[in-house]
Amino acid sequence: MPPSHRSRLTRADWIAGAANMIAERGVAALAVEPLAVRLGTTKGSFYWHFTDRAALLDAVLADWVERATADVIVEIESGAGSDPVAGPDSGTVAGGDSDADNDRLAALLAVALADRAVVPALEWALLSAVDDAQVAPAVARVHRMRIDYLRELFSRRGLPQRRAEARARICYAAYLGTLQLRIGSGADSGAEAGSKVLAGKEYRAELLRMLAAD
Repeated sequence: MPPSHRSRLTRADWIAGAANMIAERGVAALAVEPLAVRLGTTKGSFYWHFTDRAALLDAVLADWVERATADVIVEIESGAGSDPVAGPDSGTVAGGDSDADNDRLAALLAVALADRAVVPALEWALLSAVDDAQVAPAVARVHRMRIDYLRELFSRRGLPQRRAEARARICYAAYLGTLQLRIGSGADSGAEAGSKVLAGKEYRAELLRMLAAD
């Protein structure tokens, strides 16, 4: 529900509203006046916080990079993220730090493949907008940050650098493919059922077993 027009919208309100619009309609559809109408306010409120559409899009991209990648890595490393799919049958190598890093990988998959509504749509809308000169650098940064972190996790488990890099890219490709399948579910009941499978613990557990295998 948009904020009441009687209250002054904050910068965060505009960023959240823009993110929702992008998630629903794509980056190209983001425009100040329709967004103001959607939020129940005027363009005057927008210009209190941003100079133009480009500044708003920059803020959305920065927020996305922070929330969907940087904050997730910090959460996983701190041990705040956890997932019950990791266990004796998940490919964990007994002893040492590999157990902990396998838990981190399981927690990362749980966060990435969680059953959410707006975030996957926003993620896919931004990842798909690589032809937009303003969006492309943020997408490239996110890809690199995620692959680097995955490579680090696999390296900690004892994989040589080249294998760790390959495993990281395979893992990330699996995530992107899963995201595309979930976004493409639409209203088809069979596709919706498939989307639930892709968001389920069994799917994450099977993916973890394959990725963690030596």
